[in-house]
Amino acid sequence: MGLEEELIDRYKLVRLTTDEVSIIELNLKNLIKKFTTTKSRSIQKWEIGWKENLIEILNSKDFENALIPKYLTKSKNLRVNGKYYRVEQISDIPLIHHQIIDSLLRKLPKVDFEKIIELGAGSCNNAKLINNLFPNTPLLLTDWSNESISIAKHLTTLLSNKISGAFYDFFALENKVDLFNCLVITVHSLEQIGSDMTVLERILAKRPKLVLNIEPIVEDYETSSEAGTLLIKLHNQRDYFTGFPSWLRDNEKKGKLRILQSGKVKIGTEISEPYSFYIWEPIY
Repeated sequence: MGLEEELIDRYKLVRLTTDEVSIIELNLKNLIKKFTTTKSRSIQKWEIGWKENLIEILNSKDFENALIPKYLTKSKNLRVNGKYYRVEQISDIPLIHHQIIDSLLRKLPKVDFEKIIELGAGSCNNAKLINNLFPNTPLLLTDWSNESISIAKHLTTLLSNKISGAFYDFFALENKVDLFNCLVITVHSLEQIGSDMTVLERILAKRPKLVLNIEPIVEDYETSSEAGTLLIKLHNQRDYFTGFPSWLRDNEKKGKLRILQSGKVKIGTEISEPYSFYIWEPIY
Protein backbone atom coordinates (compact mmCIF):
# COMPACT_ATOMS: atom_id res chain seq x y z
CA MET A 1 0.00 0.00 0.00
CA GLY A 2 1.38 3.39 -0.99
CA LEU A 3 1.29 6.49 1.19
CA GLU A 4 -1.69 7.84 -0.74
CA GLU A 5 -3.80 4.75 -0.10
CA GLU A 6 -2.61 4.59 3.50
CA LEU A 7 -3.85 8.13 4.14
CA ILE A 8 -7.20 7.44 2.47
CA ASP A 9 -7.66 4.53 4.84
CA ARG A 10 -6.27 6.13 7.99
CA TYR A 11 -8.27 9.36 7.73
CA LYS A 12 -11.39 7.73 6.23
CA LEU A 13 -11.38 10.04 3.25
CA VAL A 14 -14.67 10.28 1.36
CA ARG A 15 -14.67 10.63 -2.43
CA LEU A 16 -16.48 13.77 -3.64
CA THR A 17 -19.47 13.47 -5.94
CA THR A 18 -19.44 14.68 -9.54
CA ASP A 19 -21.51 17.72 -8.55
CA GLU A 20 -19.11 18.59 -5.73
CA VAL A 21 -16.13 18.34 -8.09
CA SER A 22 -17.96 20.60 -10.55
CA ILE A 23 -18.25 23.24 -7.82
CA ILE A 24 -14.48 23.01 -7.18
CA GLU A 25 -13.78 23.33 -10.89
CA LEU A 26 -15.97 26.45 -11.06
CA ASN A 27 -14.08 27.87 -8.08
CA LEU A 28 -10.77 27.18 -9.85
CA LYS A 29 -11.99 29.02 -12.95
CA ASN A 30 -12.93 32.01 -10.80
CA LEU A 31 -9.55 31.96 -9.07
CA ILE A 32 -7.78 31.93 -12.43
CA LYS A 33 -9.65 35.13 -13.35
CA LYS A 34 -8.93 36.67 -9.95
CA PHE A 35 -5.21 36.05 -9.54
CA THR A 36 -2.50 37.94 -11.35
CA THR A 37 0.84 37.06 -9.76
CA THR A 38 2.42 36.17 -6.41
CA LYS A 39 5.79 37.66 -7.33
CA SER A 40 5.23 40.81 -5.33
CA ARG A 41 8.12 42.27 -3.37
CA SER A 42 5.66 43.58 -0.78
CA ILE A 43 6.42 41.85 2.50
CA GLN A 44 3.30 43.14 4.23
CA LYS A 45 1.03 40.15 3.60
CA TRP A 46 3.70 37.78 4.91
CA GLU A 47 4.26 39.83 8.04
CA ILE A 48 0.50 39.89 8.69
CA GLY A 49 0.14 36.15 8.13
CA TRP A 50 3.06 35.01 10.26
CA LYS A 51 2.20 37.55 12.97
CA GLU A 52 -1.12 35.73 13.42
CA ASN A 53 0.84 32.54 14.11
CA LEU A 54 3.25 34.36 16.42
CA ILE A 55 0.40 35.81 18.51
CA GLU A 56 -1.18 32.37 18.82
CA ILE A 57 2.16 30.89 19.90
CA LEU A 58 2.54 33.52 22.62
CA ASN A 59 -1.03 33.10 23.87
CA SER A 60 -1.53 29.35 23.52
CA LYS A 61 -0.41 26.40 25.62
CA ASP A 62 -0.39 24.31 22.42
CA PHE A 63 2.40 26.00 20.46
CA GLU A 64 2.62 23.13 17.96
CA ASN A 65 -0.95 23.72 16.82
CA ALA A 66 -0.26 27.46 16.69
CA LEU A 67 2.54 26.86 14.16
CA ILE A 68 0.14 25.52 11.52
CA PRO A 69 -0.08 27.95 8.58
CA LYS A 70 -3.60 29.16 7.85
CA TYR A 71 -3.57 27.89 4.27
CA LEU A 72 -3.68 24.34 5.65
CA THR A 73 -6.99 24.94 7.42
CA LYS A 74 -9.06 26.58 4.69
CA SER A 75 -10.80 23.53 3.22
CA LYS A 76 -11.67 19.94 4.08
CA ASN A 77 -11.13 18.95 0.45
CA LEU A 78 -7.89 17.52 -0.91
CA ARG A 79 -6.64 15.67 -3.97
CA VAL A 80 -5.37 12.10 -3.85
CA ASN A 81 -4.15 10.38 -7.02
CA GLY A 82 -5.87 13.07 -9.10
CA LYS A 83 -9.28 12.62 -7.41
CA TYR A 84 -10.99 14.86 -4.87
CA TYR A 85 -11.75 13.65 -1.35
CA ARG A 86 -12.97 15.18 1.89
CA VAL A 87 -11.62 14.66 5.39
CA GLU A 88 -13.91 14.21 8.38
CA GLN A 89 -12.52 17.25 10.19
CA ILE A 90 -10.39 20.20 9.12
CA SER A 91 -7.72 19.36 11.72
CA ASP A 92 -6.88 16.22 9.70
CA ILE A 93 -5.38 18.32 6.88
CA PRO A 94 -2.33 19.51 8.89
CA LEU A 95 -1.84 15.97 10.20
CA ILE A 96 -1.76 14.64 6.64
CA HIS A 97 0.68 17.42 5.68
CA HIS A 98 2.97 16.49 8.57
CA GLN A 99 2.92 12.82 7.65
CA ILE A 100 3.86 13.61 4.05
CA ILE A 101 6.69 15.96 5.01
CA ASP A 102 7.98 13.43 7.56
CA SER A 103 7.99 10.68 4.92
CA LEU A 104 9.99 12.88 2.52
CA LEU A 105 12.48 13.98 5.17
CA ARG A 106 13.13 10.30 5.86
CA LYS A 107 14.28 9.85 2.26
CA LEU A 108 17.41 11.87 3.06
CA PRO A 109 20.63 9.82 3.18
CA LYS A 110 22.00 8.98 6.62
CA VAL A 111 24.90 11.40 6.73
CA ASP A 112 26.05 14.05 9.18
CA PHE A 113 25.53 17.75 8.54
CA GLU A 114 27.20 20.69 10.24
CA LYS A 115 23.86 22.49 10.21
CA ILE A 116 20.38 22.22 8.71
CA ILE A 117 18.92 25.35 7.15
CA GLU A 118 15.32 25.78 6.07
CA LEU A 119 14.97 28.60 3.56
CA GLY A 120 11.60 30.34 3.67
CA ALA A 121 10.49 28.74 6.94
CA GLY A 122 7.32 30.87 7.24
CA SER A 123 5.39 29.78 10.33
CA CYS A 124 8.21 27.31 11.18
CA ASN A 125 5.67 24.50 11.02
CA ASN A 126 8.29 21.96 9.90
CA ALA A 127 10.74 22.63 12.71
CA LYS A 128 9.61 19.83 15.03
CA LEU A 129 9.69 17.23 12.23
CA ILE A 130 13.22 18.23 11.26
CA ASN A 131 14.39 18.42 14.87
CA ASN A 132 12.93 14.98 15.64
CA LEU A 133 14.96 13.39 12.83
CA PHE A 134 18.14 15.39 13.52
CA PRO A 135 17.99 16.21 17.25
CA ASN A 136 21.72 16.79 17.61
CA THR A 137 22.14 19.02 14.55
CA PRO A 138 21.72 22.81 14.75
CA LEU A 139 18.64 23.96 12.83
CA LEU A 140 18.54 27.48 11.37
CA LEU A 141 15.08 28.66 10.26
CA THR A 142 15.32 31.54 7.80
CA ASP A 143 12.86 33.88 6.17
CA TRP A 144 12.61 37.46 4.92
CA SER A 145 9.76 38.11 7.38
CA ASN A 146 10.69 39.47 10.81
CA GLU A 147 7.62 37.79 12.30
CA SER A 148 8.81 34.42 11.00
CA ILE A 149 12.26 35.00 12.49
CA SER A 150 10.62 35.87 15.82
CA ILE A 151 8.74 32.56 15.75
CA ALA A 152 12.01 30.72 15.13
CA LYS A 153 13.65 32.42 18.08
CA HIS A 154 10.76 31.46 20.37
CA LEU A 155 11.23 27.84 19.33
CA THR A 156 14.71 27.99 20.85
CA THR A 157 12.95 27.87 24.22
CA LEU A 158 9.79 25.99 23.28
CA LEU A 159 11.35 23.18 21.26
CA SER A 160 15.16 23.01 21.25
CA ASN A 161 18.11 25.22 22.08
CA LYS A 162 19.65 24.04 18.80
CA ILE A 163 17.04 26.04 16.84
CA SER A 164 17.69 29.62 15.78
CA GLY A 165 16.36 32.12 13.24
CA ALA A 166 17.95 34.40 10.66
CA PHE A 167 17.09 36.66 7.73
CA TYR A 168 17.26 35.25 4.19
CA ASP A 169 15.79 36.87 1.09
CA PHE A 170 15.60 34.66 -2.01
CA PHE A 171 15.87 37.66 -4.33
CA ALA A 172 18.75 39.45 -2.60
CA LEU A 173 22.06 39.24 -4.45
CA GLU A 174 23.85 38.77 -1.14
CA ASN A 175 22.70 36.89 1.97
CA LYS A 176 24.78 36.54 5.12
CA VAL A 177 23.55 33.01 5.86
CA ASP A 178 26.34 30.52 5.17
CA LEU A 179 25.08 27.36 3.43
CA PHE A 180 28.46 25.67 3.09
CA ASN A 181 28.40 21.95 3.94
CA CYS A 182 24.84 22.25 5.27
CA LEU A 183 21.60 20.44 4.50
CA VAL A 184 19.30 22.98 2.85
CA ILE A 185 15.55 22.38 2.90
CA THR A 186 12.70 24.26 1.22
CA VAL A 187 9.04 23.40 1.72
CA HIS A 188 6.50 25.33 -0.39
CA SER A 189 8.70 28.43 -0.43
CA LEU A 190 10.37 28.30 -3.86
CA GLU A 191 6.90 28.53 -5.39
CA GLN A 192 7.26 32.29 -4.95
CA ILE A 193 10.27 32.65 -7.26
CA GLY A 194 8.42 31.80 -10.47
CA SER A 195 10.94 31.08 -13.22
CA ASP A 196 13.80 33.06 -11.65
CA MET A 197 16.51 30.39 -11.56
CA THR A 198 19.13 32.91 -10.39
CA VAL A 199 17.72 32.24 -6.91
CA LEU A 200 18.85 28.62 -7.24
CA GLU A 201 22.16 29.64 -8.81
CA ARG A 202 22.94 31.64 -5.68
CA ILE A 203 22.04 28.68 -3.46
CA LEU A 204 24.26 26.40 -5.56
CA ALA A 205 27.13 28.89 -5.37
CA LYS A 206 27.02 28.78 -1.55
CA ARG A 207 28.06 25.10 -1.73
CA PRO A 208 25.58 23.28 0.51
CA LYS A 209 26.24 19.61 1.14
CA LEU A 210 22.74 18.46 0.18
CA VAL A 211 19.44 20.06 -0.84
CA LEU A 212 15.88 18.82 -0.37
CA ASN A 213 13.15 20.73 -2.19
CA ILE A 214 9.48 19.91 -1.52
CA GLU A 215 7.52 22.13 -3.84
CA PRO A 216 4.59 22.39 -6.26
CA ILE A 217 6.31 21.42 -9.53
CA VAL A 218 3.94 22.27 -12.37
CA GLU A 219 5.75 19.89 -14.70
CA ASP A 220 4.56 17.05 -12.42
CA TYR A 221 0.89 18.06 -12.30
CA GLU A 222 -1.76 15.55 -13.37
CA THR A 223 -3.29 16.48 -16.73
CA SER A 224 -5.89 13.76 -17.36
CA SER A 225 -8.85 15.68 -15.88
CA GLU A 226 -10.37 19.12 -16.24
CA ALA A 227 -9.49 19.90 -12.63
CA GLY A 228 -5.85 18.96 -13.27
CA THR A 229 -5.71 21.26 -16.29
CA LEU A 230 -7.28 24.07 -14.27
CA LEU A 231 -4.71 23.62 -11.49
CA ILE A 232 -1.93 24.09 -14.05
CA LYS A 233 -3.59 27.24 -15.40
CA LEU A 234 -3.96 28.59 -11.86
CA HIS A 235 -0.33 27.75 -11.04
CA ASN A 236 0.86 29.60 -14.14
CA GLN A 237 -1.55 32.50 -13.59
CA ARG A 238 -0.07 33.01 -10.14
CA ASP A 239 3.42 32.94 -11.67
CA TYR A 240 4.43 30.07 -9.42
CA PHE A 241 7.56 27.94 -9.62
CA THR A 242 8.40 26.72 -13.13
CA GLY A 243 11.47 25.42 -14.96
CA PHE A 244 13.05 23.68 -11.96
CA PRO A 245 13.37 20.14 -13.39
CA SER A 246 15.04 21.54 -16.53
CA TRP A 247 17.41 23.65 -14.43
CA LEU A 248 18.43 20.59 -12.41
CA ARG A 249 18.96 18.39 -15.47
CA ASP A 250 20.95 21.09 -17.29
CA ASN A 251 23.25 21.62 -14.32
CA GLU A 252 23.63 17.87 -13.86
CA LYS A 253 24.80 17.60 -17.47
CA LYS A 254 27.28 20.41 -16.79
CA GLY A 255 28.67 18.45 -13.82
CA LYS A 256 27.58 21.06 -11.28
CA LEU A 257 25.21 18.84 -9.31
CA ARG A 258 23.89 15.31 -8.98
CA ILE A 259 20.18 14.43 -8.62
CA LEU A 260 19.93 11.68 -6.00
CA GLN A 261 16.17 11.19 -5.75
CA SER A 262 13.01 12.71 -7.14
CA GLY A 263 9.33 11.92 -7.13
CA LYS A 264 5.92 13.06 -6.03
CA VAL A 265 3.44 12.24 -3.31
CA LYS A 266 0.17 12.37 -5.25
CA ILE A 267 -1.70 14.35 -2.63
CA GLY A 268 -2.61 18.00 -2.85
CA THR A 269 -4.83 20.75 -1.61
CA GLU A 270 -8.01 21.81 -3.35
CA ILE A 271 -6.00 24.24 -5.51
CA SER A 272 -2.45 22.88 -5.68
CA GLU A 273 -0.27 19.76 -5.93
CA PRO A 274 2.59 20.78 -3.65
CA TYR A 275 4.43 17.56 -2.79
CA SER A 276 6.90 16.96 -5.59
CA PHE A 277 10.42 16.53 -4.23
CA TYR A 278 14.04 16.57 -5.37
CA ILE A 279 17.11 15.61 -3.37
CA TRP A 280 20.31 16.81 -5.00
CA GLU A 281 23.92 17.50 -4.13
CA PRO A 282 26.26 20.12 -5.58
CA ILE A 283 29.50 18.91 -7.16
CA TYR A 284 32.71 20.90 -6.66
